[in-house]
Amino acid sequence: MGAFRLLLTTLASVDDAHAFIEDILNQAFGGGGEGFHQFHMGGGQQIHFGGHPGMGRRQRPQETKFPAGIEEKIAKEFNWMKGTEWYWNRWGNVKFNKDGSFEAPTQSCMMPGQCRWAAYEHQGAQKIFIMWGGDGLHTMRVHGDMPKTQDPDALMSIELVGHRALDNREPSSRKERASAVFDKVFDHSAFKDSQDLYELLGLHEKHERGEEISPAEIKKAYRKLSLAYHPDKNSDPNIIAMYQEMTAAYEVLSDPAKRARYDCCGMEGVKEQMPSGKDFQLTKPVTLEELYTGAKRTDHHRRRVICRVCRNDPNHPNCMSCNRCPNEVKMVQQQIGPGMVIQQQQEVPSKDRCQQDVAYLHTEIERGMRDGDRITFPHMAEQSPGQLPGDVILILQQRPHNRFERKGNNLHISTKISLKEAMLGFKRKISHLDGHTVNFETSDTTQPFQVFKIKGEGMPHKDDPTQFGNLFVKVEVEMPKRLTSNQKQLAQQLFANDKPTREEL
Repeated sequence: MGAFRLLLTTLASVDDAHAFIEDILNQAFGGGGEGFHQFHMGGGQQIHFGGHPGMGRRQRPQETKFPAGIEEKIAKEFNWMKGTEWYWNRWGNVKFNKDGSFEAPTQSCMMPGQCRWAAYEHQGAQKIFIMWGGDGLHTMRVHGDMPKTQDPDALMSIELVGHRALDNREPSSRKERASAVFDKVFDHSAFKDSQDLYELLGLHEKHERGEEISPAEIKKAYRKLSLAYHPDKNSDPNIIAMYQEMTAAYEVLSDPAKRARYDCCGMEGVKEQMPSGKDFQLTKPVTLEELYTGAKRTDHHRRRVICRVCRNDPNHPNCMSCNRCPNEVKMVQQQIGPGMVIQQQQEVPSKDRCQQDVAYLHTEIERGMRDGDRITFPHMAEQSPGQLPGDVILILQQRPHNRFERKGNNLHISTKISLKEAMLGFKRKISHLDGHTVNFETSDTTQPFQVFKIKGEGMPHKDDPTQFGNLFVKVEVEMPKRLTSNQKQLAQQLFANDKPTREEL
């Protein structure tokens, strides 16, 4: 039996697996005529084979959809419901999962995607909608004070009251009363992961407006709040818990890589391993002066981002410029027979919304960096639902300099001297890349194209900026275009003992 299950699982990964499996099952258990066969999978589940009506059709239950007029969203006011378990109608326990799925021990909720929940303000009232598979739409409200956290005492003091819509409509003309009381929190991370980290630091309004929030602003906001809520000044457990939440938020938002993961995919992106999107390469010209002294600059590029505010409030003014995100690739479960389920990848329309946005790259050019060096900005490439953004890789491209040429960690420069200076020596003041002056002189004769080395006046080493390369000065001797008679006589006298060069080559 175990081998047969393994065969089914293996074949399920092949294209047209459903039909292939059915052929094998029909051959193995006699699919012809009016025969009727049963294959027991255990746990009371049975798969029926044979010539009864509908045997030739593959069962593919469709994911349940809410009726028209009901949006599938969970407003942040209902984040406290995520990961909670409730005792329903004095009958049994149900679960509200953080991903919007709903679990109940009924046949209509056995298959993944068959039962879902949503919660938001609808027609002037805060409502909870449950699409309970084939049992239809349930509409509930909170009886009591709306909780803001998952404080057990607060949850114990409320009740969910409402009805099952027998006509599957809202509002409904045919109702059946329903109620539920809180039992427990089964996923303690669900509520914490749904908190807005920018809101915890008092930066949510600026973030929702789409304004750039610098690392300095995040640090300033945290320092201000930590002074007010520090445990050394407050013994209230609620204040201490708030301080811990603010500190956890700062740890994420102050780390560029974690912040980029959070901005795209929430706390799931920070905690979990997710497939990564494509990297984006960006070439940026830099000057030799910037490579010598180091520099800080802000670059930017346009990219697609997920409109996170639209997840909780599609009618938010900032969502007006947001469009549908690209399709997502998800693992979905499909039923190929009673009790037989396979998992496979499937491209599905995204429920998120996206827009074009400007990403600001706070670039720090280190002293001694070179042409072609790369600066990586983790997870700052385009965003797509269900995957981490790739990295933005900024490639430095050094602009040509009008005086200096760089070779490795050394600098090269040329200067011209007269014939007199070549014979008697010369002095030069070289204005360096950072503005300091390099004094150079020689009293010896200088040959044309002779190169002088000045130690320690080259480029700083990237790995150790206290160390420098050398500066090489190449000398070009400018010969006089013409000589007077007196100058020629003086030259003859001066070089009277010089031996003539060979006339033949």
